[in-house]
Amino acid sequence: MRTALAHQEFDAPPERLSLPVAKRGLVLPLLIFAVGFATYGACVLGAVLAAGMGVKIALAALAGVFIANLAIIGHDATHRSFTRVRWLNRAIGTAAFLPALHPFGRWEHHHNRVHHCYTAQIGVDNAYSPMTPQQYLAASPLRRLYYRFMRSLGGQWMYNKEYRSLEKDMATLQAVTTDSLRQLMRDLRRKATIQRFDRAA
Repeated sequence: MRTALAHQEFDAPPERLSLPVAKRGLVLPLLIFAVGFATYGACVLGAVLAAGMGVKIALAALAGVFIANLAIIGHDATHRSFTRVRWLNRAIGTAAFLPALHPFGRWEHHHNRVHHCYTAQIGVDNAYSPMTPQQYLAASPLRRLYYRFMRSLGGQWMYNKEYRSLEKDMATLQAVTTDSLRQLMRDLRRKATIQRFDRAA
């Protein structure tokens, strides 16, 4: 009945409706968070109590690695994808962001509601706004190299087959039409509706 309704109202192809939905766990995420937070705490405690400066520096550096690890957990929790329990995602996300001194609510606003809604829009995206062509051409060779590296997967020279010049990127952007954007929004709404049907089942 639900599948027939989805076909009738949203004209969704059968393969879209039969895709398996990923199951979010509970025990494994809690274990991952607990191990990460405990290891971070142990590194901090060890750095404070250790006598040698070399050991202190090594443990402090390792604590920094686990701060980043916990931030990744906080990121997933903010997207409500870390566990299947909404309040638990918020509790874990809040605790996971504590070592980085980053409030959960601030990340939720700036990352979920700004960055993901306005990804790569110049002057709006707060995560990594791209340069305008004028800014790129006016930049120093070193700055251009840094810009290209930051916007690549480990450096575009390692992926020669996938290399894209700024001119090709601009041509791609200029090829976007109002109709293509409307179609994209229709597809996204259709996908969201199908997911709601799946969750209600």
